[in-house]
Order: sequence, then structure tokens, then C-alpha cells
Amino acid sequence: MKKITAYACSYCGKIYKNKSSAASHEKKCFANPARRACRTCKHAIKDTETAYVRLQGDQNYGDADYEIDFIYCETTEKILSHQEKPCGFKWNCPYYQEGERLF
Repeated sequence: MKKITAYACSYCGKIYKNKSSAASHEKKCFANPARRACRTCKHAIKDTETAYVRLQGDQNYGDADYEIDFIYCETTEKILSHQEKPCGFKWNCPYYQEGERLF
């Protein structure tokens, strides 16, 4: 077994092999409050919606409905993150107010 040294982002916990890579990431990390990003804004709300699966003919899927987690901005009313869509997080937002980190 080999022992290695790794460096973790102080904000999101992402692991890096090189200290310089971790430092570079911390400057642009969406969980860094200095970036004023959606991930640490009090206007970003984490919510869940149910996706209903439509029956196909005479087939019965039973409990095929499933939950979809998403994050939206209550100020701009835009979806920021969705399980099936790419990330729409912003930084240096004019509506930013510091809050708790969502994830």
C-alpha cells in the first residue's frame, strides 16, 4: 500500500493531488462565499417535484412515478440546477445575499 498526500477544497471538499490545483479551484468554487454564487445565496431554494409516468396502453407500471430534485432562485424565478439539465449557477449576482450552503 502506498501513502499519498491530497488537498481538499475548503468550501466544497473536492480532492486534488496538487496543492496549486486545489488553490486554483478554491478561487472559482461556487461554494466559496467570496464568489457571491447561487450555491451560498439565501435566494436559492432546494425543492422536489414529482414526475408522473403516463400509462402506455394497457400496461400498468405501478409506482413508476419518481421525484426530481432541483434548485431555483426565488428572486429571478429561474431554475439553477436540475437532475436532467446542466448547471445554471451564476456568480457575482446583483441579488446575492449570503445564506447557508445548499449542498
